[in-house]
Amino acid sequence: MKLQTGSLKGDVNKDGKITVTDLLVIKRQIVKLKSLNEEEIKRADTNGDGKITVTDLLYVKRVIIGL
Repeated sequence: MKLQTGSLKGDVNKDGKITVTDLLVIKRQIVKLKSLNEEEIKRADTNGDGKITVTDLLYVKRVIIGL
């Protein structure tokens, strides 16, 4: 899933791939250990509902494990 800017949805750190690092950043946002900036939030919001939730985390996890 691509964003308008060409970034991959779920690729929070914008390194061109979805990895465990992206998963951990999303997890830290959910538990309020990290605050993402507006661009990072757009990339982390994989389902486009305007919120960073466990659903976004699960999407990234599924991509990482190949489901």
